[in-house]
Order: sequence, then structure tokens, then C-alpha cells
Amino acid sequence: MDKKTSKYRDLHQKQNLDELYLLIYYDQGLFYNTPFIAPNFGFQQMVEIANRRANINPGFFRKIFLFNSVYPNHEVAELWTNKSVI
Repeated sequence: MDKKTSKYRDLHQKQNLDELYLLIYYDQGLFYNTPFIAPNFGFQQMVEIANRRANINPGFFRKIFLFNSVYPNHEVAELWTNKSVI
């Protein structure tokens, strides 16, 4: 998330966007790293960790989502919502 919040810090201004959302793909961690699934640890636990991080530094994103497309039941969690105007 830190890479994205710094990389896109002025995108909304450059592109004249009213809102800027970040979609984080949970499955990329599964493809490139050790799976985020273990006994008593899965998507919901990752949502809790990512939610804490998003609340510390959401950057200029109006909303941040974590999306899991790997398993039969796709899951999405909204991590951050900033209702103020950018």
C-alpha cells in the first residue's frame, strides 16, 4: 500500500479526478509468495491487517478495497472510506 499511496499521490490532480480508488489484489500474494492461508488465518485476518494499515496512511485514495479472486467465492472488503472531498 505504501508504494501505491506514494506513486499515485498527485494522480487525481493531474487527471482532474473527483475520486481515486485503490484496488489491492489479495491473490497476487498467493501467486508470488507463500500463501496467506494457514490454520486460523485467511482472507478475513488479512483484511484486519490491511485495514489497520489503510487507516494509518490512505494517501489520496477516497476508498481502498482488498479483492480476492482466487477461490470459488470471490471476496471483497472495503478497507478505507474517506467521505471528505479530495
